[in-house]
Amino acid sequence: MVDDGSGDEYAHIFKSVEDLGAHVLHHEVNMGKGAGLKSGIRYLKENGAENVVTADSDGQHTPEDIRKVSDAMEQHPHTFITGRRDFSKMPLRSKLGNSITCFLFKASTGIRITDTQTGLRGIPACLFDQMLQVEGDRYEYEMNALLMLKKWDAKYMEVPISTVYIDGNKSSHFRAVSDGLRVIIRVLSYAAASLISTGVDYFLYILLHAFSLPVAVCYIIARIISSFLNYQLNCRMVFGGKPTAKNALGYALLVLVVMGIGSLSVTLLSHFNVHGVLAKLMIDVVLFVVNYFVQNKIIFAKKK
Repeated sequence: MVDDGSGDEYAHIFKSVEDLGAHVLHHEVNMGKGAGLKSGIRYLKENGAENVVTADSDGQHTPEDIRKVSDAMEQHPHTFITGRRDFSKMPLRSKLGNSITCFLFKASTGIRITDTQTGLRGIPACLFDQMLQVEGDRYEYEMNALLMLKKWDAKYMEVPISTVYIDGNKSSHFRAVSDGLRVIIRVLSYAAASLISTGVDYFLYILLHAFSLPVAVCYIIARIISSFLNYQLNCRMVFGGKPTAKNALGYALLVLVVMGIGSLSVTLLSHFNVHGVLAKLMIDVVLFVVNYFVQNKIIFAKKK
């Protein structure tokens, strides 16, 4: 158990836990939930633990559910396990927070985890080192860990657990505004690369179109410049890798194919009296899905 600088008021609780035989790690001052989790994981790693189950101490996680996650880890080795609560039984503020964060998480990473804010998780030993390197010392740490699953190419699964709230979840230390914003901002950073590149692309396209250049020429010039920017952002920020000759070549080929299809399609639509900017928007909506899928699954895919 980790005592994260709880103070004298709660000292008797940790003393009773130690009397029962548990080892308690003490932080002299409050360092945050993420720091507490790292301390616990580090201690267990150094003492040869094969797996770790994390559980919050606010009364939301039952012994039966902790055992359920532990059993799931035995049945599914090398898999990151998360508990999944029933949203219909949550207080309104928790339900809204979970729903919004889950939607943004799925849209940004392609990973479907329905309960991103549960503290009941199973962490296999193969991820101990990675978990200790995850950024954040407070509540954002847990979301950051989920966001890294894609980069780690880690297996993951959810197990249903009880939905327990005491007095409308008054015991939770989760600050709904500040920590919620911290979580959402971290998720949105994964979508920012596409928005930035798209903004540059459209700005250049509209600027060139104002000089009465052929729409195909406008499309190609704007796409070349924005694609270079998008490659750097996607490689380094979205997919967490480093530019290499291989992924640069793959990305360049993808850009050429998309650029060819896009310019021909825009030209075709313009012949049917569709405004150049509207034509580009219509084509880009379709190509965006294809473009992301190819980058995610092929160009920047991690070797297992």
